[in-house]
Amino acid sequence: MNTEEEDPLNGDVNEDKEDPEKGGAQRDDEKLKDGCFVISAIAVVVIAILCFLSGVVLCLLNRAGIFTDEDRTMVYVLAGFKFVMPIVFIVSYFTMFSFGLWLFSFFTRMCAIYALAAIFCWSRHHFNIQYFLKNYHWFDPKVPAEDQEFKAHIILVVYAVSLIPYIIAAAVACSVAEQCRKYVHELNKPSEEVNE
Repeated sequence: MNTEEEDPLNGDVNEDKEDPEKGGAQRDDEKLKDGCFVISAIAVVVIAILCFLSGVVLCLLNRAGIFTDEDRTMVYVLAGFKFVMPIVFIVSYFTMFSFGLWLFSFFTRMCAIYALAAIFCWSRHHFNIQYFLKNYHWFDPKVPAEDQEFKAHIILVVYAVSLIPYIIAAAVACSVAEQCRKYVHELNKPSEEVNE
């Protein structure tokens, strides 16, 4: 009889021992999630600020007239998106809105593709340097033609090289946005299961 009474008591004692361990594991998970959330939030804010600043730079360059007259409107539209999308990115992350994060990821992909297309177009101007000089507002009638052409080739190289860090930054921003989207999706899973 004594042994039968001890068995359930031992079982109760074991259960009591397991509860603190489960509670500790849950607390560790919560701390890990909180840490991931904070780190991701810092990355989101930094990327959003850089995106906004790139829009400002784009507006200033466009205003300075380094793009063709045909492209000026399109450049301003792109700059406008660069002002709006960082806000969408930040709000989507802090409100756990997965679609907004995907939208920002898609936008950064499009920016990288647009930059690659710009490099390709500018490389073609090496074979028609007079077109570049006139349409990109670099032509100066006071400077000899040979000097202008040499300068134009250098400017085209600078244009292309300056876009390489931008493309890398866009790829990093896209990767971070995708990771944030997956993280938000994982956080939303428990609430989705409860609703079901």
